[in-house]
Amino acid sequence: YLTLTYARFGFKFDHIYAFEVTDRKAKDIYDILPTELMNSYHWINMGVTSNPGGKYNPFDSILTKFSKDDFVVVKLDLDAPDLELALAHQLLNNETLLSLVDQFYFENHVHLKELASSWKSTMHGDIKSSLTLFRELRKKGVAAHYWP
Repeated sequence: YLTLTYARFGFKFDHIYAFEVTDRKAKDIYDILPTELMNSYHWINMGVTSNPGGKYNPFDSILTKFSKDDFVVVKLDLDAPDLELALAHQLLNNETLLSLVDQFYFENHVHLKELASSWKSTMHGDIKSSLTLFRELRKKGVAAHYWP
């Protein structure tokens, strides 16, 4: 859990929103969830969209509920490159979102021979475009990191 890394530095999250498109029983998810995360965890068992203003767009439905004073961490790992890139670019091009997001973790499935056996058909784009995206986010004040 990314939350464990932050806990080592004294951070405790008030809210954790987790979207999952694969149909799962809530009990199975909450049974494996560490006890200390139970009060802050919000399980949403459906996929997301990148439609601006959409009910299931995580940026529009969640991040616009926070203020610049909140510490907001986003981990984007959907294994759907077109959707992930649309959301990453939505963050990059939206001043409101840029002012809210402090840390951005993204598993960008670019074409890499070393990861081809794991990522298979989810690879999209190249390392240069990925580095450009991260650099542009950083230039705009978002600490952007590769995940994992």
